[in-house]
Amino acid sequence: VRYWLANACRATGQVDRARRTLRDLLDERPGDLDASFALAFLLRDAGAPGDAAEVLSKASRQAGVTAHQLLQIAGFLRDGNQFAAAIEVCEKAARLQPDQADLQFKLARLYLGTGAFERSLDALRRTLELQPSTGPAWVALAQQRTFTSADDSEFRRIEAAAARPMGREADMCIAFAYGKALDDLGRWPQAWAQYRKGNALMSAALNWNRRAWADSVDRALARPAAPGAATAAPAAGRNAIFIVGMPRSGTTLLEQMLDRHPDIVGRGELNFLAHFAGQRAASGSLNAAQRRAMGDALWTQLRLADPESGAYIDKNPLNFRHLDLLFEVLPTARVLHVARDARASCLSCYFQLFEHADAGFSYDLDDLVIFYSGYRRLMAHWERAFPGRILRVDYARLVASGTEALAEVLEFLGLPRHAAVTEATGQAGVVRSASAWQARQPVHQRSIERWRHYYDQAPDFFDR
Repeated sequence: VRYWLANACRATGQVDRARRTLRDLLDERPGDLDASFALAFLLRDAGAPGDAAEVLSKASRQAGVTAHQLLQIAGFLRDGNQFAAAIEVCEKAARLQPDQADLQFKLARLYLGTGAFERSLDALRRTLELQPSTGPAWVALAQQRTFTSADDSEFRRIEAAAARPMGREADMCIAFAYGKALDDLGRWPQAWAQYRKGNALMSAALNWNRRAWADSVDRALARPAAPGAATAAPAAGRNAIFIVGMPRSGTTLLEQMLDRHPDIVGRGELNFLAHFAGQRAASGSLNAAQRRAMGDALWTQLRLADPESGAYIDKNPLNFRHLDLLFEVLPTARVLHVARDARASCLSCYFQLFEHADAGFSYDLDDLVIFYSGYRRLMAHWERAFPGRILRVDYARLVASGTEALAEVLEFLGLPRHAAVTEATGQAGVVRSASAWQARQPVHQRSIERWRHYYDQAPDFFDR
């Protein structure tokens, strides 16, 4: 009864009463997992993911907790970027079920996010020993290595896997993994053939809707700006930073550089703005109360328990779709638009096996051109509509002369220069994007002209 009372309190806005009710319940019944999750959700919504992690970590130590329940807890902790706690819980689950391949793979992903590459590789090898058809494990294995010889044991292992059918999903993943390994070795026509195979399988499964994308771009271009949204942002207030651009354009690199600044904290890729855009689409427009509630929620999830005066980054690149909504609900937000050569950016997308349906455009060359065209139209429109609110950051300049580019960025953000932002990579915190391994490597310029190796394989695509 008290559990349902707490849920009713939460639903009616009595958050403090809900929290007290759940804490009292857990004092008496610390093993009540439903109550633990309910309290953890309340705490996370209130911007206290560390407190939420403490509640669920305590629940994970109760007698009788099952491996399945531990995985539920680990998933919640991972979603809240509490990777250390998630690893501890997942390792306990793996001790309970040491021969479960998907558990080993989840551990590998968690280790990767924190930069524990050797532990991640060990868990990936164990995953593939237990179940060779775990397709994503092949991709992760290839992405955490730079292959320099065809005699490399891991290369031979991937090559052998590519020669035997294991089912559609596994075959697709192995094709991406083999393509990446061949690309490392400079065997570009063979690499292209593998990437074409993997992308064709993925495209057929997703069937990305070109018409829906074109319609959404047209609606955004035609939508009038909310009153006051186009005016210059005030100099003080909630210092929210949004890094946007095409996927694989360098957004993670920029976030990791800025995250070293003592006044800036990167929060990774959040999905709150897209969620609110869906709510706006359903209602047609927002009233003042809705705008205020959305702005408060965005800021709460950016700031969490850190100081109100800090600067916080959401680096979800696809937020470029909703910048009018962003400025409507967070008038003080600043946007950094990372712009990269279209050929390099789109090729990198084509070579990446993403984890979410929003990237369904990346598995077909024609779809990539169509999506990129819509992205360019939208960004040009936003830059005209919101002058002074968006700074374009050139990727090639960022990797060639980071000090100059970052000085401009910090000036735009109204923050002082700091030498730490241009230190060599390798100091990254938790990284959840597809660039988790690359983010911890030294900055280099090798990928800028990479597309030239593949021009002969698809000249029409690159010319377009």
